[in-house]
Amino acid sequence: MTESTDRTKVLVGVDGSDQNRAALAWAMREALLRDCELIAVHAWHLSGLVYYAPGYLPIASDELVEESTNLLQAAVAEIPDHDEVKLETRVVQGGARAVLSRVAAEPGVRMLVVGTRGRGRAASVLGSVSHALTHHCPKPLVVVPSRRYGAGPATAISRIVVGVDGSPTAAAALQWAAGEAAVHGALLEVVTAWSSSASHAEGLSGESPEAAARTLLRKSVEQMVPGAGGVNCIAREGYAPTVLLDVAEGADLLVVGSRGRGMASELILGSTSHQCVHRSPIPVVIVPPEEDGHG
Repeated sequence: MTESTDRTKVLVGVDGSDQNRAALAWAMREALLRDCELIAVHAWHLSGLVYYAPGYLPIASDELVEESTNLLQAAVAEIPDHDEVKLETRVVQGGARAVLSRVAAEPGVRMLVVGTRGRGRAASVLGSVSHALTHHCPKPLVVVPSRRYGAGPATAISRIVVGVDGSPTAAAALQWAAGEAAVHGALLEVVTAWSSSASHAEGLSGESPEAAARTLLRKSVEQMVPGAGGVNCIAREGYAPTVLLDVAEGADLLVVGSRGRGMASELILGSTSHQCVHRSPIPVVIVPPEEDGHG
């Protein structure tokens, strides 16, 4: 399976911080590996409180645009091989979350890439913004930890882990992850967590929790990844975030849905995706329920 590159774009939020550099580098590598366009966006705005500060001097908007443009260009220039990327840069006035969500909703955007935290006067795209985007992003959100994935030579994604729990959001996450695995030729590992105390056997009377988990895995893969031969299915007892993070050790991507309904130890609940984002040493992808898996 391949994707039409003229329909596929990678979007990254840039705020110029050292922490944000890892997200920008990861997004550039992804665009290079896909041979697709990268949209780098910097959002700027001044809080309304600034206008009431003592000694406030009005700042011309063209000065802020120029400053933001220089910041964006400098951040891009720091990444090796940046001149090989099909790059579009945008400096947009507005709050970072609203700006990035709006651009992400454009046709052809496959994913939005941000970092885990950052800094900056002009609406940081990290920290609270990335947290808010986990709830409101219209496309899959890739959160790249700052402590890893700095600049370096482009390397292919070879192993992707995705969590399933039988919910529609888990199905969307699985389909999206399967599409990524096909693009990169990567191994796909489909994981569910089960607990003997959980009502895991809903609709599967007579099966033990472990057997029900394995049935869930088989049906999920059959429905969302037809003809998949290179898929590993893993059912493991334990707390969902811990199971996912343990299995994903050494992987290149961990993919989860934005929320779920509780089957299989509530694997894809919002709290689980947030724990994965905060604890994972590798990029975490949060797929919204309306995502159809094709970007």
